[in-house]
Amino acid sequence: KKLYVAGIEIGGPGGPGIGTDITTRHLNVTGVSTFAGAIDANGDLDVDGHTNLDNVSVAGVTTFASNVFLGDDDRILFGDGGLSDAHVRYDGSHLQFAVASGSYRVSADTASFVNYAGTQTLATINSTGVSIPKNLDVDGQTEIDDLNVAGISTFNDDVTFITANSKNIVFDKS
Repeated sequence: KKLYVAGIEIGGPGGPGIGTDITTRHLNVTGVSTFAGAIDANGDLDVDGHTNLDNVSVAGVTTFASNVFLGDDDRILFGDGGLSDAHVRYDGSHLQFAVASGSYRVSADTASFVNYAGTQTLATINSTGVSIPKNLDVDGQTEIDDLNVAGISTFNDDVTFITANSKNIVFDKS
């Protein structure tokens, strides 16, 4: 059987197929379509349903209307050096921000660390300092300039204050 459409012959002695380029304004394909060569889409591509893409290169802005899911130990890489620059990953237990070259910087007027539920502030950092509303447990030697203590302070060992003229004031725990 042969099908003739505006001078295009489909089928015949060479078997089914089209051997020349076809330009069309509207093409509606139902069923499975298989392409053996490259596909060049010069307009919007609207895909409904699940889509598997083996290798995607995006030039320009990408907008996601929902979530982006990455598996455990998958990374988001920043910079041209891959893991040699910076990345974010979740290993199944910990979220890691890694900067292999340069420094890690948070730019904000106020940065707050809160519990998972967002109901309790653990620490706040702003231009006036650091606020830790819960107990601060510091082990080892700690040097602090300009310390103001409001309320009751408990010390479990000797406390030494060094005055401006290098004379020590010691409160012995005994």
